[in-house]
Amino acid sequence: MNAPANRRPHGSWALVAWLVLIASGGLMTSLLRAPHVLSSVAPIVVISHLIGGAVVAIAAIAGMIYARGMTRWWRVVLVAAVPLSGWLAHRSFSPLQAAAHAALAALAIIALTTFGFGSRHSIAHNARPWTLVLSRVGYGVILVQLAAGAALRHHVIGLAWHLVIGGLATMAVLGSAVPTTQGQQSTLREKRAAAAVIAAILVQVSLGTAVLFMILLGPPNDITWIGATVAHVVVGSVTLLAVGRFCGGGAGGS
Repeated sequence: MNAPANRRPHGSWALVAWLVLIASGGLMTSLLRAPHVLSSVAPIVVISHLIGGAVVAIAAIAGMIYARGMTRWWRVVLVAAVPLSGWLAHRSFSPLQAAAHAALAALAIIALTTFGFGSRHSIAHNARPWTLVLSRVGYGVILVQLAAGAALRHHVIGLAWHLVIGGLATMAVLGSAVPTTQGQQSTLREKRAAAAVIAAILVQVSLGTAVLFMILLGPPNDITWIGATVAHVVVGSVTLLAVGRFCGGGAGGS
């Protein structure tokens, strides 16, 4: 099912802008904790993130209100909560506030999508109901994992929780996506959505493994560490999008 024409421009620019903001937020966190690395760039990143976040959030909310068919108050509230939590984190410098802001930013990306999560046309609904259930369980665990990742970056929780939740999410998502790619009753659209999920998970796990080895052995240099951690943050949000599209049957698709 194709999204209405008036949703496409909003969905495309908003998602790209939001991912850029998530990347800048991850970069800002890394630079603030490594003040001697790229010290001349850090103030620019901070100001750009603050101003860009406010502008994108306001524009996204206006776009959701304008696109009446897509308007849901939970979407507006979730997106509006991100700059509000960011302002509170900026004023308080509290790790808990900063983690809450990062988690909300990651989760708010679902408010900017147009796929129909919970649709009757979800992947494998008729052929493999257990696959649908497993994919939705994986989707929920990934939401928890993104929040856990934000908490870990701001030292609110330990690494063990992040690894455990990430392992559960990976098993659930791959357990539903892999059979879909091999099922004879799966359509080409379904197989592509499942393949995108598998690719996103593999990239995310690879980045996470690289970061873990850097923690255990030490990074080769600061730039490599920052690049790997920021990429891990961004790909986490991309994985959420891929799994959401998979669960929703690609209703916001192509």
